Amino acid sequence: MPLHSKKTVPVPHTSVPSFVFGSSPTASLPDEPIILDAERPEDRYLTLQSYRRWSQRLAAGLRRDGLENGDRVLFIAGNDVAWPVVFMGVLMAGGSLSGCSPALPESALQRMADGLEPKHIIASAEAIEKAKNVANTLGRVDEVILFDGEDIFLTNEVPGDVEDAAGVRPWRELLAFEGEPFDWTPYASSPDQIAAINYTSGSTGFSKGAVVTHGNILANAVQYLKHQEEDPWSFERGHPVLWLSWVPFYHVVGQNQFCVICPKRGLPNYIMPKFDLDKMLAHTEKYKPAHWYLMPPLLITMLSHPAVRKYDITSIRNVMVGGAPLRQSVIERFEHFMPHEDCRVIQGWGMTELTCVAVNRHPLDRSSCGTVGELLPNVEGKIMTLDGHAEVTEPYKPGEIYIRAPSVTQGYWKQEEKTKEMWLPEGWLRTGDFGHFDELERLYVSDRIQDVVVLKSPAGAYVLPTDLESALVNIPGVVDAGVTSILVPGASEKRLRGFVALDRSVKLTREDVVRAYEAKVKEHERLTAGLFVIDTVPKVPNGKVDRASLREMVV
Repeated sequence: MPLHSKKTVPVPHTSVPSFVFGSSPTASLPDEPIILDAERPEDRYLTLQSYRRWSQRLAAGLRRDGLENGDRVLFIAGNDVAWPVVFMGVLMAGGSLSGCSPALPESALQRMADGLEPKHIIASAEAIEKAKNVANTLGRVDEVILFDGEDIFLTNEVPGDVEDAAGVRPWRELLAFEGEPFDWTPYASSPDQIAAINYTSGSTGFSKGAVVTHGNILANAVQYLKHQEEDPWSFERGHPVLWLSWVPFYHVVGQNQFCVICPKRGLPNYIMPKFDLDKMLAHTEKYKPAHWYLMPPLLITMLSHPAVRKYDITSIRNVMVGGAPLRQSVIERFEHFMPHEDCRVIQGWGMTELTCVAVNRHPLDRSSCGTVGELLPNVEGKIMTLDGHAEVTEPYKPGEIYIRAPSVTQGYWKQEEKTKEMWLPEGWLRTGDFGHFDELERLYVSDRIQDVVVLKSPAGAYVLPTDLESALVNIPGVVDAGVTSILVPGASEKRLRGFVALDRSVKLTREDVVRAYEAKVKEHERLTAGLFVIDTVPKVPNGKVDRASLREMVV
């Protein structure tokens, strides 16, 4: 039988703007800063009131400019205090947003735009030339808009025709008059409307666009809010909780947590344009946030970085970690490493296809067991055999993780066959992740199914690269590790190959690592295709080991 979450919560039957701001377009809202520029919080910030007002002005301008319900907007920009305004403005206007990194190669942008056929392309200055080139192939040069978040903090003047040196339209041209009323409810009221088409990390090939409705976002938001009710460091318990965020807003975590959930809760969030360790530490000392969100590679980097001890980071109580499984040994090291004895590393697990997170450690769970947590409210989960023919009901016995929840997205944009492979009848999503539940119904995620190595000998045995990477990283002097499988000429099955990055201050040779590793593992887990020392282990954007790059390395 599928496992059910221990809690349920009703999902509002409304739109994202109405959930965050209420259904009235003119009601008075709190006017304290909630979205702030970490470098210039004095003059670059949004309150809930101004967040709604600027979003309404953009929405009115988009409708005036021809955006209709169901139209798509491609937004190419990094973090900025005004980023949420574009997100919410597009939703208010009845459109859907696809956000992406300005560093994305033009070829990837082209693939995305070809599928989306966006009505508008909005891009920051660093990506504007790529955006123009992409627009040229679509015949939409007039629809390229230059995004500059500074505009809304420099002037409150009436928008007008402004020529820009880049030869594109400044986004302030889209902003409606300051006093022009805009009611979004005629355009954005149904939870079934598409709010976003969020692209996956591409760890299984080309990025795919997951279709996310307003209802999906709200389902995920209330799941998370209900789950956090017992957090002793929640804002609702009277603590002065702040967030410091560098997670990209075009990522589902940035989009949901910092454009929707934090504003809804009234949590102040200091925004960094991108991750910079020294600035992160300095801002932590200055603003004293209670929460960080770290990808596994960043957490591992901090353990050995000399700058960390130069700053006061005692305010940090919760370190949220997601994107890739984190080894329990690393979690324990980091919790001992942090200066406050109550600081916790809280793993979570989710996917773009699930809107965001679906499983999270319980706020009071202090066990050291490597779990990513329990099912969030309204979520069901089960483990299936790899052929999909039978459910695995025995605790600790692994298989493919399946999830059913109101936050499961609607499928991949214009990819019907791929959608049929993962979105199954009766609402189940095949996640492609390999894992198991324990007797307490907590989930453990081991690896991607595609990375599990099934062996002919011993018959039926399988190897998880993440387990072998953990064995390597636990060798003193090994900073990071990656394991993949390759087909060696003349071999009847794939063989294992490992890569390690070493601490240069430790005297350690490749042969030392091999001896230490082979003393820990079984015969069939040996790296028969070799172990190689490299400077850094390549990662995909979500922090997982880039096994495709490892397989292609010339060694």
